[in-house]
Amino acid sequence: MGLLFGDVLATIAMVLFSGLAAWAGGLLSALLFPDRTEQASFDFEYRPWGTFFIGLGLMLVFVVIGAVLYAVPAVRLLGVGVWFSVVGIALFGSGGLFRLIARRVRGSGGAQSDYQALAKAGMLVVAAEMLPFFGWFLLLPYVLITSCGAGCKKMFFYRVRHTVDAPPTPEAP
Repeated sequence: MGLLFGDVLATIAMVLFSGLAAWAGGLLSALLFPDRTEQASFDFEYRPWGTFFIGLGLMLVFVVIGAVLYAVPAVRLLGVGVWFSVVGIALFGSGGLFRLIARRVRGSGGAQSDYQALAKAGMLVVAAEMLPFFGWFLLLPYVLITSCGAGCKKMFFYRVRHTVDAPPTPEAP
């Protein structure tokens, strides 16, 4: 049996709305948690392979746990929740990628405000991930895995660095 026109429209809508959700989730995490996503952008820029391997290990563990839970009918919903938690962690880390690209967009004069730079950066990432073959099979898995590693590091192992204010000094005459 062939595909119906409604099946094709449903597939196109699923791809477009998944991209919209990825853009909105990354943008929201970048706006809600600016310090943590700024640290994640540092990991994207200066430690990409270490972050990639952390994300790869985390994703393998979560996918296996989710598959085991999904195989048992009584806790199938919990298995799906485990898989969605990986996507949530990756969306948190993608806010760091959005911040990194937003700095470069702002540096090239392509945005007037911080929000516009973040929005444009997110659209660039999501649009690049939707490119046939290169985006689907190379860029999307890399960004998903590295975002998962950066998100995990910044969600669970983030330390707030406090600054110590110097005592006031007498003003010179």
